[in-house]
Amino acid sequence: MRKRLLTDGFVLSALHMVNDGYVACLPLFLPFITQDINITLSQAGFLGGILHFSGVVLAFPAAFLGTYLGSFHTLGYAALFIFASYILMFMAKSYAWVLLAFLVGSLGFGVFHPVAFSAVAKTSQTKLGTQMGNFTANGDIGRIALSALLTFMIAKLSWGTTAFIYAFLPLFAGLAVLLSGRYRNEVAQFGPEEKKEHHSVFVRPTKRLLILYGAIFLDAFSVASLFLFLPFLFQAKGFDTAIIGSLTGVFFVGNYLGKMVCGRIVELKGVKKVFLAAELLLALTVFSLAFTGNICLLIGLLIFMGILSKGTVPVLSTFLADTAKEMKVNIDGIYSFYSVLYNGAETVSPLILGIAAAAWGIEKMFIICAAISFCTFVIGFFLQEPKK
Repeated sequence: MRKRLLTDGFVLSALHMVNDGYVACLPLFLPFITQDINITLSQAGFLGGILHFSGVVLAFPAAFLGTYLGSFHTLGYAALFIFASYILMFMAKSYAWVLLAFLVGSLGFGVFHPVAFSAVAKTSQTKLGTQMGNFTANGDIGRIALSALLTFMIAKLSWGTTAFIYAFLPLFAGLAVLLSGRYRNEVAQFGPEEKKEHHSVFVRPTKRLLILYGAIFLDAFSVASLFLFLPFLFQAKGFDTAIIGSLTGVFFVGNYLGKMVCGRIVELKGVKKVFLAAELLLALTVFSLAFTGNICLLIGLLIFMGILSKGTVPVLSTFLADTAKEMKVNIDGIYSFYSVLYNGAETVSPLILGIAAAAWGIEKMFIICAAISFCTFVIGFFLQEPKK
């Protein structure tokens, strides 16, 4: 059994590297494509929005697929859609082809996270927080490694050739899962003692879940725009443009550390205590960042903010899994709504906070983010911690 769990964890992590790496790479083609195909900035923005919005639209269909086809089979098919997307990118001769490539890719990207988080929860019998931390952090490894290799290959070859070569990794990954004897007969299984409600992907929104969903939305809303507006904050503070890229890179390092560290702390302190501590410290860190001009202190705050802003991902994912198991409801349904909330927050946050930054200044926008994190901390007191 332990060997099986370890193998399932490896498969999920590998698929996460591929999914997150490829969703990060797809927009990177656009600056190079514009040399051959006329794509405006507004069109590029629309293409990027498709990738985020798919997580909202496809969340509940993903839950149905994960429940009735099985999590691993669904993830295998998702990888094949990513393969098809990159083949379409290779064949692209106009904006319509690029749009089709993004739409097909979004079908794979949109179903991945709710199904994959559910699969981690189903296959992890112990140390769920650690498993969630490892799983989420591995997605960042894919983003960093695959995106760095992509631009290097495009410079040496061409964007079309690179898209064709890149297409085969998700093809092999998807086929490896779908043709594996391990998952050939995979179906969702529910014990006779569980309620009929467990079969439904639409989980009744009880007061307990509504408070948890509210905390998830506010947490995602407060951190979704931090990276996007960091360069503008550095610019307002008068930093040399040459070091802005390095400063934002520090934030990514913190993201990776946060997912690894916070997931492990959950095993020692419990999900509610870790969540409360993370939100309070995040509020203080973002507030301090708005007033800091010292470069050394700024780097320290950036690492800390990176840790806290993404460290809540494995914490909340564990919170959801433990709550679903205690309430004996469908885990796929729980994570589908999580995907709707998280992607919805990532969609509206830049729009609303961008308006706030234009009206009141970039520093005040960061203060607003800190205030939202503090509100999330207050809501956290009303969360009901799942029983072990």
